[in-house]
Amino acid sequence: MKKLIIISEGINTGQSMRDQLLALFSDSLYIENILISDLPSAKIDGDLILFSSSYIAQIAKRFIKETLPFTVVKRIIDHKNIKDVISIEEGREVLLINDSYDSAKEAREQMLDLGLDHLRYQIYYPGCMSYPKLDLAITPGESQLAPYKPDKLIDIGSRIMDIQSIQELASLLGIDRYLKSGLINDYIRDIIRISRSIEESRKNGLKSQKILESIVDSLDYGIGYMDAGGRVINSNAKLEHYLGIKKKNIRGKDIRESIPQIGDLYDNKGLVLEVENREIDLQIKEVGFLGDKGYILSVRPLDRQRKQGGREPELASLKTGRSLHGFEDYLSVEEGVKALLDKAKKFAKKETTILILGENGTGKEILAQGIHKNSFR
Repeated sequence: MKKLIIISEGINTGQSMRDQLLALFSDSLYIENILISDLPSAKIDGDLILFSSSYIAQIAKRFIKETLPFTVVKRIIDHKNIKDVISIEEGREVLLINDSYDSAKEAREQMLDLGLDHLRYQIYYPGCMSYPKLDLAITPGESQLAPYKPDKLIDIGSRIMDIQSIQELASLLGIDRYLKSGLINDYIRDIIRISRSIEESRKNGLKSQKILESIVDSLDYGIGYMDAGGRVINSNAKLEHYLGIKKKNIRGKDIRESIPQIGDLYDNKGLVLEVENREIDLQIKEVGFLGDKGYILSVRPLDRQRKQGGREPELASLKTGRSLHGFEDYLSVEEGVKALLDKAKKFAKKETTILILGENGTGKEILAQGIHKNSFR
């Protein structure tokens, strides 16, 4: 049995992460939760250290042996608990409570990313010296930290580990085979379930759609939902990105028109597609929503560990006809341009959004494709 040590700032955060992982790996994982305040006197030894944030990792590393492997988790707002937030009237000011400045700031950013941008968030955390006394507060599982008793406090539950973090953790520990196979399916099924409550809580249908699309697009996977005949009902932006196929070319159409290699549809079907000299893992799972049979299509780059770890999916090849420009195609003798290209090459390896500005004809498209081609995505 593998031993995992979770290091967090608050006890609720660590306990929430522990409960989530035990629900998936209860028979193959022993988990110990240590608060950062207890590190100086704690004995740290295990197969993997899991930090609840980058901020915690920076503080904790000096107490931990350099030889111990570690990873930093990405935690996201649990979308299943946002119904009460959606129903709050537009423009209202609310106090967002969390256990540290970084956690509170990140929670606010994630609320906005989910499309819950109709509120004005003021953050509070222990040690915060300046904050408004509002009658409505929201917290992700840290209600005990409220600096006063508001008229109404909405607890949306501790933020949960995202799917990508769980899979990376399983891979690092070598327990991939124990991971619940329907993890992605359950996530998408939850999203569909909350769609009705969103519609009831918000009269503006466009706003509801935006929230749902934001949740699906926040996944690190390409996701598509198909009906029983293989017709694509919905998909997220990363499906388009990984397969190199525009949404408008697959929405409402049989997926096999774009990817004939799929062939017959059946549960637990797997393929490896070659897209722009990169191998993509494609999985098809049969699901049932409201009595109707359908399929969830998920795609992601095939990592080495999975390729070497057991299941060898059926091999196929997908030629998209897309040929990306590289940095070598951006020709110039100007020193400033050469410096720009050097900077772009560094940015291409970062997991962040890049904004490219320039006049018409200056080569923004070539630069964008060069960054895309040299990225890890």
